[in-house]
Amino acid sequence: MWMQIKQSWSNLAQREKQLVTLLMVFLTFVLFYSLIWFPIQSENDRMKLAVEKSSNEWVWLNQQASLVTQQTVGSPRLDIQTKTELMRFVQDELKSENLMHQMQELQLTAKGVTVSFNEVNAPRFLRWLSKLESQGLIAKNIQLMPIKAGFAKARVEFEVVQ
Repeated sequence: MWMQIKQSWSNLAQREKQLVTLLMVFLTFVLFYSLIWFPIQSENDRMKLAVEKSSNEWVWLNQQASLVTQQTVGSPRLDIQTKTELMRFVQDELKSENLMHQMQELQLTAKGVTVSFNEVNAPRFLRWLSKLESQGLIAKNIQLMPIKAGFAKARVEFEVVQ
């Protein structure tokens, strides 16, 4: 095979040899660009955009973190020392929001109180949680599962702050 190539090469005129050499150089550059340079360059551009997006998200998160710390510092704090005081407070708030009849279970736990609902009016429930938070009582764990339009199954855990 190499012999045939050498023989064909030697049969070419000087100008044809220069054109074939120029074509080979051109094809080498085209292959290099299409197989190596272009994929690397496009991936580099994609990564630069991803870094810029991540940087913007990082700045936004830092801004939000400072807002959250400002809100928690300024939020009121309840003076509830025992689980029974916590239970009484939660019961009073359930009554004031008219959620007592929808409640399935109000139970004392090792650290606080758990309130469960099989089917609760979701807007009223969320309003109740918001009211508790504005008074300084923050839920430690919330499980909320939609059942049908406007109603959800919910479980909320509150703990005594020590």
